[in-house]
Amino acid sequence: MQQNSLTNRFNPFSLTSVGEQNHHLYGLTNTYTMKKTFFTIAFLTVSILGFAQSTITSPCSDSLYVVLKAKTIGQMTDREFAYFNKKEKDCSEFRKAQMQEEVKVETLKITKKTMNTYWTIAAIGVALSLIPLLLL
Repeated sequence: MQQNSLTNRFNPFSLTSVGEQNHHLYGLTNTYTMKKTFFTIAFLTVSILGFAQSTITSPCSDSLYVVLKAKTIGQMTDREFAYFNKKEKDCSEFRKAQMQEEVKVETLKITKKTMNTYWTIAAIGVALSLIPLLLL
């Protein structure tokens, strides 16, 4: 059985290659392509989630900064002192931002509890206002 020359050509709009089309012609399932697609999608998902949740390292834990903190100012070179001052500023800003984030989280928790209390009081008020209607 000879195939038409048009079916042997590469179709740029086809989602399968000629080799994959031949697998289907001979009745073979194309599990390799399905596995490859699954693992590609799984790898991309894990990679994206891993980068999205990467933690920010503290400038306060910089190894050179920690060593320089143990020295006195007189023992430092000009470059070490400049580096120390830069890291001291970065560390201070990091701690400030960290504290602000903690305040935001606590404020959000308090707001959520307050809103839950308001909704509970509103539900009790509605229920109490329906009691006279039930007694009629």
